[in-house]
Amino acid sequence: MTDLLMILAGSYLSSTGDYSVLNFFDETYENYYHDEVLIGGMAANVGATGYAPQLDYCDNIRGNYLENYYTKIASNTPEMTYASSRKLCEVWVAACRSLVYSQNNCETELPSRLQELGLSAEEINTEVAECKSTQADWSAKLEDLIKAFAESTGNKLEDMLTRWTLTEVRPNPFNEPTYFEAVETPGWFSDPRYDGKFLSITVEDGSIKYHNHHMDWGSLCYDANFVADFDSPPASMAANEEIMLTATTSGSGEVTGGYGCGWTGIGFEYRTNRGSFSGDTYASTDLNFITDTAVATLKAPSGQAGSEMTVSAFLWNCGACLVDYVYICREYDLIPSLLLDMQNQPINVSRLKPYYDIPVALPDIINHMKLMVGEGSAANSPRPADFTGDGRVGVDDTIYMFQSLTEKDLGESF
Repeated sequence: MTDLLMILAGSYLSSTGDYSVLNFFDETYENYYHDEVLIGGMAANVGATGYAPQLDYCDNIRGNYLENYYTKIASNTPEMTYASSRKLCEVWVAACRSLVYSQNNCETELPSRLQELGLSAEEINTEVAECKSTQADWSAKLEDLIKAFAESTGNKLEDMLTRWTLTEVRPNPFNEPTYFEAVETPGWFSDPRYDGKFLSITVEDGSIKYHNHHMDWGSLCYDANFVADFDSPPASMAANEEIMLTATTSGSGEVTGGYGCGWTGIGFEYRTNRGSFSGDTYASTDLNFITDTAVATLKAPSGQAGSEMTVSAFLWNCGACLVDYVYICREYDLIPSLLLDMQNQPINVSRLKPYYDIPVALPDIINHMKLMVGEGSAANSPRPADFTGDGRVGVDDTIYMFQSLTEKDLGESF
């Protein structure tokens, strides 16, 4: 059984290139043959992605012959030399699902799967016990592996088990005014000479718009539209993880440059009350309307469970022009922490989709749509996926994701 853990460990450590911790195990791959290779492949995918095999994995991997899949699609798909017994496959699937979901899938799912094989109640109970023993063995070995890995790299184990989780996005958190009109707004350009002047502000997650229409003695000085577009920090961050965030300021409009008209513009900045920023956190644009870009790197701090961190994106000298991203530090058990890290790694999941529980959320769909219109994918964006298998991310993939999200029948659309 521990051969499976070696595959999981290899997947986990592949990004570092440091496999010395694998000496923690005495077992080798030498005993892998037909059954173990294919089931080991399932385990490797679990370890590399953090996704669980689907409940009917054993049916699907054999081509769904038990459900006349061969006849339905009129295919000559071979059984892929899958010589594994169905019983062994079902036990391992249930153990993997128990590991990923932190549930007792061995008792809740496995019995009904084994009943299809005509096993007696006694035989089913034996396999359920084997499944629970397997899952417990994997969990214990993985916990030891993670601890050894932390020691070998000099990392603090507590940092590996805590994550900063985004709990709230607060545009204009203090509810400051977003519209000002000269003469009409008390204390704001109250002299009648500025009649017709106004300032309109729109604050959203990822964008702040600043429209300054300036009049003086009945003449237009400038009508300027400034925009700060900025990357939102990610949904979760590990301690000491570095996240690159990019902000761009730009502007457009009409400028007369008349006497006494003055000058205006916007200055954007990233800040945090914990952790640290490096690089260029500031970008500005004035009435010359020259685009400016800031590329900053946020390093998440260490934290104790329950502690709070705020990452802010704001414009200088504008009370409403602020978006706060509020994080809470949460502690995870060893195994969920490992699987969460795996799910955050970029990977093409298209070939895994028919066999693994890969959730589709609205941010994934939005990211697909951005890719289709030519926008770059930020480092912390959801991974793109070719669900239709045509080698690219396109409209069909996005439609597939919409249908998956709404649980509609996909039918034969693709």
